[in-house]
Amino acid sequence: MSFSDDLATDSIGRVIDYIAIMFPTYREEIIQLLRELNEFLIDIHIDPILAIHGIRKRTKFLRAILRFDSGAYAIQNSYLRKVSHILAPYRDAHVNLETYQSIVEASNELLDPRLESGLQQNPHVLKPLPNPYEIAEIDRLVSVFTRQFQAGSIDPSAEMTYLQINSSFESGQKTLQNAINNPKSETIHSWRKKVKRLWYQLRFLFGDDLEQREHPLVRSQVLGTLLGDIHDLDVFQSLLPSIAGLDLRAFIVNRREQLLVQAFDLGGKLYFRWDPDLYLSLKAND
Repeated sequence: MSFSDDLATDSIGRVIDYIAIMFPTYREEIIQLLRELNEFLIDIHIDPILAIHGIRKRTKFLRAILRFDSGAYAIQNSYLRKVSHILAPYRDAHVNLETYQSIVEASNELLDPRLESGLQQNPHVLKPLPNPYEIAEIDRLVSVFTRQFQAGSIDPSAEMTYLQINSSFESGQKTLQNAINNPKSETIHSWRKKVKRLWYQLRFLFGDDLEQREHPLVRSQVLGTLLGDIHDLDVFQSLLPSIAGLDLRAFIVNRREQLLVQAFDLGGKLYFRWDPDLYLSLKAND
């Protein structure tokens, strides 16, 4: 099943017409995301953790909507991927510490001073600010991306955008089925990336203020958060030293299973019970 399977031919035409209305804002959206990214880069010395999180979110948003123009995506995606790659160790170190702290808040009996000390001694926690070379390289990558964007003529058609969103939907549907059949960390992470891509693309169309719980934008956002929590647990568990207690490991397994049940249920609603269909969802936001 795809978006197209859910819509009559005339509805698909109206969806594409609706998307066409959004294109005057396409370049403006990219420019705004680049502006926000640069603001976070300027502020990285003030609050490194917040800035790193903000930069990574904007690069993911940019990469998702760049897919609307396959030519631009093929050329410029690598710059944004490298930015995220540079910052990943800093983000992961703090997420691991936050994951441990959230577990202890839920069950104080799982407090493990040696484990906590080890997480706090991670070099990227002790020094959360990227080194000057890394900051300079991020600035260079963003500058190259910006120059190429300004010099280019990114002009995705409404039909191309519709097909890309449909592709994101279909690939997410397939990875959901893979995750159900084999819910290991790699397949869950793969599914999570598809969900986040769909969410960013729908967010471009609808913005941030929808309150309709059954709308695909809202469902993909909630689902992405659930899968993010599972991913954080998987990464944290993979780093647990041999000294970690069995109770802590059991808590992680149980918590992961609870989140998976919620994620599979919501994923089924997003991908397999498309109600209302995309056209009605679009019109609901008029």
